[in-house]
Amino acid sequence: MAIPTVIICGPLFSILAARWVPVDAPAIAGGVDTTEAAAAADVQRPPSFGITLFTILFPVLLMLAKAVVDLVYPGRTNNPAIKVFFDFVGEPLMALLFAVLLAMITFGYAVGFTSGAITSRPGASVGPIAGVFLIAVALRLATGSATVATTTAAAIVAPVSVAAGLDSAHLALLALAIGAGSLFLSHVNDAGFWLVREMFGLTVGQTFKTWSVMETLVSVVGFSFVMLLSAFF
Repeated sequence: MAIPTVIICGPLFSILAARWVPVDAPAIAGGVDTTEAAAAADVQRPPSFGITLFTILFPVLLMLAKAVVDLVYPGRTNNPAIKVFFDFVGEPLMALLFAVLLAMITFGYAVGFTSGAITSRPGASVGPIAGVFLIAVALRLATGSATVATTTAAAIVAPVSVAAGLDSAHLALLALAIGAGSLFLSHVNDAGFWLVREMFGLTVGQTFKTWSVMETLVSVVGFSFVMLLSAFF
């Protein structure tokens, strides 16, 4: 259910949203400024598709390897060296750290960037990322929004579901339906609405055409798949 919903509400909807709101992403949100464009013009050896794909998937491969090793060597006693190794490199934070180090080589030294240009990029990215994360946390804690909707709806239907004696499959579908409903029509009373508007430099109307429609689409498509699955359980 999750994969079709992501495909429909992500890349497919973005094609339509880009026509409605033809704006470029600001540099703070991943856009390319004039400095980046100048640096890109100096690149003489762009990475191949294989190297690019490997670099992107590298942290996923490390975490997948950890999961496989955990299945082969369950438990925490008498762990061989290979399990200790993959327990370390396969942790999400460590896997992402190693991915950044790899990207500094494959997307940095390998394509001709200088040491100064490479080392300046991680430092420049910390500020915007940390700022967005702290703003999102503060606004979410202050307003609740989807969280309040989810918990309130769950509290209302919990006695009904218990009285009806629903099995685990139907309880899971009920939880998914509540989650889908909590995302419907994010608008001006939602902290996420204003966060997206400010970060991408959109007007209120443009945010309605993109963020609000996307959230509503996620809600409707997700609920539709829940109803489809309920027909088979």
